[in-house]
Amino acid sequence: MARQSARTPRLRMICRRIAPAAGAIITAAAVSSPAQAAGSSPAIVVSGDSVVASSLSSFGQATVQATRPDTVTGKPVVIGQYSANANPFTPFSVNTTTPTPLNPAGDCWQKGALSEALTPDLQPGDTVTLTQAGFFGSPSTTTSAVVGGNDSSSSSAGPQAGCDSIAPWARNAITSAPSSVTDGSITVSGVAQPLATAVAVSASDSSHSTAPVSVTPAADGSWSATIPAAQLSKLANATLALTPVFAVPDVSTGAASHIAGVGATVKKSAPPTSGAPPKPAPGAPAATPAPGRGKGSGSHSGQLLVTGLRGASRLTLAAARRHGIAASFIVPAGATTVQVELLRGARPMDVTVVRAAKAGSRQTVTLGGSRLRRLLRRGRYTIEVRAGASRSSMGTARTHQLTVR
Repeated sequence: MARQSARTPRLRMICRRIAPAAGAIITAAAVSSPAQAAGSSPAIVVSGDSVVASSLSSFGQATVQATRPDTVTGKPVVIGQYSANANPFTPFSVNTTTPTPLNPAGDCWQKGALSEALTPDLQPGDTVTLTQAGFFGSPSTTTSAVVGGNDSSSSSAGPQAGCDSIAPWARNAITSAPSSVTDGSITVSGVAQPLATAVAVSASDSSHSTAPVSVTPAADGSWSATIPAAQLSKLANATLALTPVFAVPDVSTGAASHIAGVGATVKKSAPPTSGAPPKPAPGAPAATPAPGRGKGSGSHSGQLLVTGLRGASRLTLAAARRHGIAASFIVPAGATTVQVELLRGARPMDVTVVRAAKAGSRQTVTLGGSRLRRLLRRGRYTIEVRAGASRSSMGTARTHQLTVR
């Protein structure tokens, strides 16, 4: 008993010395704990078809989902998904890291419930949501951001280099459409994502719409649809919005869904009065008659169409910036003017209008200049070439797809 009573004061003294230090360690740990320090929601930044989230609240599994409303039900359709472990000390990214032998999947978008992964073609209005599982019993957290116009156009669209073979681009868009129509039909063509089963295209003057024209995409995703003239005659003479709706599976569940893709616009005007030429728009240059067109030829500048369109299918970014982007084609008879335009998605990047070469000859036009060099990024582009009897009367576009790497 005497020995025990002798120990007791000594133990109390040791405890009094240890307690402040232990309290300081616990307090410091509490202050530096990610769950305690994170007082705000994670920040989500969208650039092109890539996502970076920072200031996560804790460790644990995190999932990013990109959604777009179903055109039939209005419910969110998951168009892209990615899950991985996350922590509060490094950004959580999707479609930013090139796959390597040590990390063969990079941070490419994943397949979810589908048979293959897809890189969503993020568009303004889409929603990107980050959900992180709780850590040590803490509740899960969810943060959402709506894609803005600058988000989808400020960086290259499509998969990060190396991700295209793992998660091909799920692009749904009209890539070719006439610039104007009078009393005829409208034929458009475009691309559809892998696993898409149908495309329905309609035209609207903001008050009325045509009945959807449904087609089935080819194996490579290409498609073409024609809206009949009889349907278009019911619409006002105005700028028509062409909207494609794609039947696709929800990435998260595989359920059949319908989402809108990138559309186009066509100027609809009244046909000219019989026996009188159409009046030019105020300020527009007068149309120059095409050479070689005699009376009664029946030719119309709006029907001019270049043939034999050629161009590089793949270019490095350095080569495209240094040498420009060239398009080669056969000039149609009756053409005096040629327009060559480069688009990324539906966004015009550069346009050049030149005098047409001799009919039947091959002409090459190169897009370049400081503005294009500044705007060019890695991604997929469309080259559109039109020919016409004048700058105010151009024919239907021929298109060529180009990938800049």
